[in-house]
Amino acid sequence: MVHFRTYLFAGVVLGLSGCFSASPADGTVKCDPAATRTCPQDYYCATQTSTCFRTGHTPDAGVSTPKTCSAPADCAGGNCVDGFCCNTACKGVCEACNIQGSQGTCSPIPTNTDPDKDCAAQLQVSNADGGLNSPPGGVFTSAGACAGTCSGQRSCTFPGTTTSCGQVFCNDAATVATFSCDGNGTCQPQLAKCSDYKCDIGACKTTCTMDADCQTTDYCNASMKCVPKAINGQACTMPNQCNSGNCVANTAGTAKLCCNSQCDTANSMQCDVTVGTCTCGTLSCANGCQLFYVDADGDGHGDQSGTLTNGRAVAGCVGMSSLAAGGKNYFPDDMPNKGHLDCDDNDANVYYGQTGYFSIPRLHPNPLSYDYDCDGVESKGLQEYTHGCLACAYFGTVMCGGANPTCSTDPNFNFNVSGFNCGFSCNNGKGGFACCGFGPDGFTGAVACGEAGGTSGHPWTHCTDCPSGNTPGAQTDANKKQSCH
Repeated sequence: MVHFRTYLFAGVVLGLSGCFSASPADGTVKCDPAATRTCPQDYYCATQTSTCFRTGHTPDAGVSTPKTCSAPADCAGGNCVDGFCCNTACKGVCEACNIQGSQGTCSPIPTNTDPDKDCAAQLQVSNADGGLNSPPGGVFTSAGACAGTCSGQRSCTFPGTTTSCGQVFCNDAATVATFSCDGNGTCQPQLAKCSDYKCDIGACKTTCTMDADCQTTDYCNASMKCVPKAINGQACTMPNQCNSGNCVANTAGTAKLCCNSQCDTANSMQCDVTVGTCTCGTLSCANGCQLFYVDADGDGHGDQSGTLTNGRAVAGCVGMSSLAAGGKNYFPDDMPNKGHLDCDDNDANVYYGQTGYFSIPRLHPNPLSYDYDCDGVESKGLQEYTHGCLACAYFGTVMCGGANPTCSTDPNFNFNVSGFNCGFSCNNGKGGFACCGFGPDGFTGAVACGEAGGTSGHPWTHCTDCPSGNTPGAQTDANKKQSCH
């Protein structure tokens, strides 16, 4: 059985058995867009007109050649693209309707071109792994280095991640900052950590001459290489080789180990190799060892002369407030002013920081001392003056008890006698003298620690008002002693 296909050519019907003896003109053959192969080979059924058009031609008013345009109204399909009436809206990436030889048909833009800048680059400056620390003058980038071109397949091809697009600099001492393309058209920062060495002029160092060339976790060895510092318990020769900064002799005294503290090697404390901590007698201390001093006089302060050798000190752990051993208490020297130590552990009144004053000497040492606060100086507690009580003469015209009964407010009374201000005491009109003492009560001259003022002729004195004329009164105590600490 022979099948025939029927085509209408300008009103003429031809019966064909799959072959054509001539090519129909565009728009002259009716077709059904929903049917299969209703147009001859190299033709297609245009949905706008339901007629056959040669492939590459547009159904625009039956015209078989590309039609130029300047507005959608110029085109039957309403698609004015790239200056031509186009078969589609043609809004995709890397496609155009003005490709040479295919004008009027939306086609892929050729490889390695990008006339419409569909593959432009972008710059992204973000908190890359914690943020950028811009160098002086700011960061310089070239985002255009990441721009791509069309692939010929309605897509873009961009430079890969190995393409640099900006400045290289040290973001910090341990990090190098770079700018590179991400393979998708974006220039973005990247942070890379230096291993062992510090960053210098935009690159990680590769050799060292000092520890400052290395990361804080490393030190510069004799081969000029930065190597990791040792942990506690590992061998060392210098403190800079240890994370703790402490390189201490081991318990056998045959080598040095990194230790958790410096230990007190002068008092036979060494570092235990098994744990890298100081051994404190029978104690193993996480924060290191220190001496605790005996408090024989019970004043809460340890004997500063104590050592492990003389038996007046024991080893204990840093952080402990006290130790008890052999029925006695021991205290550490853990204050900058030695506030927990005692310069005379046989006298409970003697210790660093003592604020009291005493008129009898300490029990020790020989010769006897009045240095109760252990600062090496005998400080006096009572005031000493270079003269006795004084009277301030009144040279004004107003008498006390007269027109100006409140003499203390009259500036004429505020005379300065031998460095002491008078004028706050009134003799109530007796010869025009205002009398006063010399300030706080005290001795009328220098008096030695523990000595009575009368012994040296400088008794402790309390000045009073003038009992008559211009002679000040005084109350004295010749037996009062000077106290010190």
